[in-house]
Amino acid sequence: MSAFAAHSLEADLALKAQARRRKMIAGFGFFVLVVTSTIAVVYPFYWMVMASFTPEGYSLTNAPLLLP
Repeated sequence: MSAFAAHSLEADLALKAQARRRKMIAGFGFFVLVVTSTIAVVYPFYWMVMASFTPEGYSLTNAPLLLP
């Protein structure tokens, strides 16, 4: 095997490792996006259901916007 072929193989392996890392980071970012979006959509409905069991009910005046 020539020196050029060995260098090409090392470069190819390095590129594949870099692609795997990028794909893993992108997958993690997508996971964070899905979890954050799900919480943003579900959280208000969760509080509407919980508040429906209280005597005062649910309204924007007693809705917990930032505090759980």
